[in-house]
Amino acid sequence: VSKVFTAVLVLQAVEADAVSLDSSANLGGPVDQATVFDLLTHSSGLPREGNFNYWFTGRFPDQPELDRYLEEQSLRFSPGAELAYSNIGYAALGRLLERQSGQSYAALLEERIVRPLALTSTGAAAPPGDLSRGYTPRDRIIPNASRPFAGVGEAVGDRHLREYHDAASITPAFGIHSNARDLAIFGAALVAEESTLLSAESRRRMLSPQRFGRGLGLRIENLGGRQVARHSGWFAAHRSQLLLDDEANISIAVLTNSDDGNPHTLVDELYRLAIGAGDE
Repeated sequence: VSKVFTAVLVLQAVEADAVSLDSSANLGGPVDQATVFDLLTHSSGLPREGNFNYWFTGRFPDQPELDRYLEEQSLRFSPGAELAYSNIGYAALGRLLERQSGQSYAALLEERIVRPLALTSTGAAAPPGDLSRGYTPRDRIIPNASRPFAGVGEAVGDRHLREYHDAASITPAFGIHSNARDLAIFGAALVAEESTLLSAESRRRMLSPQRFGRGLGLRIENLGGRQVARHSGWFAAHRSQLLLDDEANISIAVLTNSDDGNPHTLVDELYRLAIGAGDE
């Protein structure tokens, strides 16, 4: 759910008048036809992964490589015309933040979110030594055993260990590490009446439909007759799910360390329990 953190960092920059939602990405090349708002809502026209092949090589582009790609990559459609989920789009937002601030993405995350919320296990730099080990079922060595996803390692029972990868310049899209406690605290700061992270107006825009039914960095949907904002995550056999209900002041986070984990179902059930308890 790294994109939710990135969206918060962008909105903080907007509140500081350092960035405008309506301004160009200002990264050079065709991507500058898209606005910051286009990038936040997955409607910039950038492809999902680009041509880096990192899911099979385990090697993610560094900053110069990403910069060159963004300067050369043509858009698939006119910005704002369609919805097309894009990890590259959120990597571009990370580069925008770095250039605007003169700081690395990891430093921005630490300064503007981790320290203010006193998070203990969250970061965008190298993960801690106690990172949970990821596992993938044997039938998930895809697309086939002769060309598996990167990082599939030794067999352990009916599963394989899955190596962690440094996402490098793609970290703003899916490279942050955290735990359930930190994620729940982060989410709680987004639904709190008095948030230490964002203004009420920024949180409203983030947690309500803005374009194609999406918020900013979040998907908006109906669950049990209530509007919720949520995001799922997957990286190197770790799956996560964050659900936010602004009206009921609920933040739920679930993480699993297996490719066949199902945090989405667990979050939904916890949400029903929380709403039911509130009605009693």
